[in-house]
Amino acid sequence: NGMRKRVEKGLWGGMPPRGYKVFVLEDGTKELRITRDGEWLSEAFKKRSDGMTAEAVRHWLASNGIMVSSSRMDEIFKNVFYTGYISSRLLPGLLIEGKHPPIVDVDTFLAIYSRVKKWGFNTII
Repeated sequence: NGMRKRVEKGLWGGMPPRGYKVFVLEDGTKELRITRDGEWLSEAFKKRSDGMTAEAVRHWLASNGIMVSSSRMDEIFKNVFYTGYISSRLLPGLLIEGKHPPIVDVDTFLAIYSRVKKWGFNTII
């Protein structure tokens, strides 16, 4: 199907996660770019990796005008999309290199993930 082929090519289908926005280029193609929120989320990942709790990071973001609920904060910290990769139910168990820029490097993401194994993430980078 069409959506599966998009994922295989590293293209995101649908609404992008927070911190990204779809831009339409002059030739009509689309690309994802990091927004101002995405720049703040990059810092949030670093703070979480340095040992700050997710709740403390959420409050830090709020103090800078970025409102994120507790449940959404947890989702952000476990979403591999922010590393520049795509994981999809259409291709179970596979991790596809995306065409979008990463907000967080893989090492930082894994440092956070290694402390919270209960997420059940089963894809290997």
